[in-house]
Amino acid sequence: MHALFPTEWSDTLDDYYSDYDLHYMENTGHFSPVDSPETWAEHIRKHVVAAAK
Repeated sequence: MHALFPTEWSDTLDDYYSDYDLHYMENTGHFSPVDSPETWAEHIRKHVVAAAK
């Protein structure tokens, strides 16, 4: 699979975003929710639990 944005481009995220989490997802292409649904579900659960506190 080929990523839409190469991981090398992540070094400039701070130029555009002040609050973000960066997660590298191996074997995942452009549409990561379909390619890695378990990983997406894990991160969504973490955010939901944190928001509920």
